[in-house]
Amino acid sequence: MKKNSLYDYKSYSILNTAFLGDVALTMHLPATIISVNPEARIQFVTTPAASSITKMSPFIREVVSFDKRKAQKGYSGIKDIAAKIDEFGTECLIVPHRSLRSTLIAYHTKSDAKIGFNKASISYLYTKRAKYKIHRHEIYRNYELLKKLQYCPDEPVLTGLVKYSDEIESKVDNIIKEINPYNDKKLIVLAPGSVWETKKWPEERFSELAGILLSNDFIPVLIGGAADEPVCELISSKSGAVNLCGKTTIPETINLLSKSKLLITNDSAPTHFAWLAGCPVIAIFGPTVPEFGFSPMSGTNAIMQNENLKCRPCAIHGSKECPLGTLECMTSITAGNVFIKMKELLEK
Repeated sequence: MKKNSLYDYKSYSILNTAFLGDVALTMHLPATIISVNPEARIQFVTTPAASSITKMSPFIREVVSFDKRKAQKGYSGIKDIAAKIDEFGTECLIVPHRSLRSTLIAYHTKSDAKIGFNKASISYLYTKRAKYKIHRHEIYRNYELLKKLQYCPDEPVLTGLVKYSDEIESKVDNIIKEINPYNDKKLIVLAPGSVWETKKWPEERFSELAGILLSNDFIPVLIGGAADEPVCELISSKSGAVNLCGKTTIPETINLLSKSKLLITNDSAPTHFAWLAGCPVIAIFGPTVPEFGFSPMSGTNAIMQNENLKCRPCAIHGSKECPLGTLECMTSITAGNVFIKMKELLEK
């Protein structure tokens, strides 16, 4: 009998080596598989950086770190990861990433079903192809892959996707106790970083906003990775904001968000960390637009953008420099307006 449903396969692998935010937005896939097929074994193959996110899932049996840029780059790395997928006994391979490398990995596995997007590189190598719907949210876009199998629920599982270890809970609680010893102020997290320069709301705006927050009895807390440390240090020195950039791991950062009142961020990975954490979020969009599929999914959220500029959007991801040299899409968004929007959200 031909296998064609979520019940039929005993083992699944999910392959996604895209950016951190993209990986976060696939965390519903293992949860939904297990909701239908509780005995299924699930493996997740991702980048070293994103591995810590997937290890937070209570539904994933094994996480494989794929260092595609260094230790496992090239064709030998492709063969190596394909072998690891086969060693897991994968019967159904799901591939949200549309790169040539990901398709070649799928091709070299022995999986019975290999599901990818019709827009993936050399997509004809997949046994099943889902239509890539450009203007759908990434969560539901990725869900189309799972819907290629019978008995897939109408909606994905979107809650309870991560669990925190006691060690993480304790460390974050201690951090919060140190910066808010009397538990009398609200923590507002600021994430000023992005891989793309034009997607960054200017440092001056973040500094001004942090000052406004402090003067209104909030505690602004800066987060980010190693690349964000210079800008976070500058914002902190100008405003007095608490700088936790580089001092928390990704799982600790997500746990911090779960215990904060709100996140203010660029169109970048923290937007989607907030979704996993159940944290309200304000996302600032400049060269990109929410219609690309990466708007915030937290239950309480808002988007700040200048909808009157004809030059938007200028790129699918953003770019290193504004094509017009003005970056008006970002500079026209004021700290005062973001603060007003924040108060509106908190009142909800």
